[in-house]
Amino acid sequence: MDAVIRTLRTVNVALAFAAGLLLLCLLALICINVFGRYALNAPLNWVDQVTGYFLIYFTFLGAPWVLANRGHVAIEALQAVLNQRGRRILNANLDLAGCLYCLAFTYLGVLECTKLVRRGSDFADVIEVPQVLVYGVISLGSFLLALQFAANFYSDRRNRRGSPDQPSEPERGEW
Repeated sequence: MDAVIRTLRTVNVALAFAAGLLLLCLLALICINVFGRYALNAPLNWVDQVTGYFLIYFTFLGAPWVLANRGHVAIEALQAVLNQRGRRILNANLDLAGCLYCLAFTYLGVLECTKLVRRGSDFADVIEVPQVLVYGVISLGSFLLALQFAANFYSDRRNRRGSPDQPSEPERGEW
């Protein structure tokens, strides 16, 4: 199981790096488009469409890494009133619920992608983009989130930790 978690960590880091590059490209495209629109009176028509897709991509590619580093939103008020055992139970239930939700979301996404491939649906805009390229990354990100929730559950059980103040493997800042 540790080899699977190490592989997942490597995949998450690589995809988070790719998400960061997409974010930089998005920033550059928006700056170029603003300059073109206001300085040259010649905006690039396709930039708004592409940056919208980039938003989806970097969200779903980077989310598993954020979850692995326990950087996601937490209910700190509830955590603060619970003892260590209560936090472990709460975190275990949240990890399991998150895993099940992401697996269901992945399943529904794969069904939708299958329909889109059969139909050959494209987004009709400035650039025709196959819809499966957009919806597919949502399914991929959801699946990786499900795996990361399961890895967090396993790590917490193995380490007998569950508090966000005491993160399980990896420690904050190690990646």
